[in-house]
Amino acid sequence: DVGLILHNQGRNDEAVPILEESIEIQVRFLGEESDAVATTRGVLSSVFISLDRLDDASVQLTESLRVMRKVFGDENTDTLVALNDLGRLQHKMGQLDLAEQTFRDVLEVRERTLGNESSLTARSQYELGMFLMEEGDEAAIIDGQTLVAKSIDTYIAARGETYPAVPIIRFRLGRHFAARGEYAKAEPLMIAGHEGLLAAYGEEHPNTVKAKDEMAQMYEDWGRTP
Repeated sequence: DVGLILHNQGRNDEAVPILEESIEIQVRFLGEESDAVATTRGVLSSVFISLDRLDDASVQLTESLRVMRKVFGDENTDTLVALNDLGRLQHKMGQLDLAEQTFRDVLEVRERTLGNESSLTARSQYELGMFLMEEGDEAAIIDGQTLVAKSIDTYIAARGETYPAVPIIRFRLGRHFAARGEYAKAEPLMIAGHEGLLAAYGEEHPNTVKAKDEMAQMYEDWGRTP
């Protein structure tokens, strides 16, 4: 718990020895394949990621995931969270083929077991979609756009139109189209996203202010007046 608190406070260098000692004690009393040990390894992997010690993070997260799969099974919620974290780490490490397959594996299980009315499914649709939009070829980018748009519908089905993720993702998808010069696609998404941010956070919230500024830049780049 102390290690997690230090991590949440950004004191990651201090958290490492405490978490490593916790793992050593837990292994001694609970065994290597305890879910408690797996959880602590997961926290330590997050600390290593914050310190840009990605190889060390991979070792801890891979072992954590192995134990979670053995204890809880491949389709358990906590196992899938760990697997998704591994996909993010693989992306960060430049292991793009591995990351894509990992994101696809998580999405396949969530769509099959939770359906398209779960915020966890929506999150996986969004993450894989954003990955494809950032890293894929033109065909993959279009697939990514479709997935991100689908994630909006899934979030609405799961949490409702006013759920904060809905306007945030709408705006990000619009910003993506604007960056590609596809302003006619970008405009309605950015407008709807900005209106949703206004409703969720108010006019003076940093997210709302930033969205307003980015919309103004979009219109300037487009050569149009709002």
